[in-house]
Amino acid sequence: MPHVALRLWDKPAGIEDLPEFAAVSEELQVFAETLARPYCGSTAGFGTASWFGEHASHIRSQALIALRNGGGTIGMIALGSEDMQRFYADMGTLYLERLGEMVSAALARVTKSVL
Repeated sequence: MPHVALRLWDKPAGIEDLPEFAAVSEELQVFAETLARPYCGSTAGFGTASWFGEHASHIRSQALIALRNGGGTIGMIALGSEDMQRFYADMGTLYLERLGEMVSAALARVTKSVL
């Protein structure tokens, strides 16, 4: 996957200027909290296209995966594709769910020492 972006809600002191800790709208944080499974589809209306930097204008579809620690959402991974049909509403999300679980577990281990 050539386009991947990570955003985390909590900002540890000293590294808050990294793109991973850029501000995320409260609306998008609430959306992430309500995701029962990864969102797959258009980039329109989410404000996540800018997460892909200089490639933003080329992203046509995306998968948004909520990252959770315990019960709360701590961030989100966005996978972007230039192919409009790469991520679509009716696609299976099992592997995307597993990816979210693995990244969440890894972040939980790392952030214990940072936060």
